[in-house]
Amino acid sequence: MPRFDRLRLLGRVMRGEASPQEIKDSSELYDTHYVDSPLRYATLDTAAKRPGRDRL
Repeated sequence: MPRFDRLRLLGRVMRGEASPQEIKDSSELYDTHYVDSPLRYATLDTAAKRPGRDRL
């Protein structure tokens, strides 16, 4: 199904079978748009500093 193609692309990038540039290039196709979010970065930074958190 086409709606899952973006997830498949993400998997291919994680496995090194596709370039991260392909994610950026397909943003219009999958209607995904990336913006900077200071709140998101602050939240991720706070979560990463919690004891026992090796990764998010």
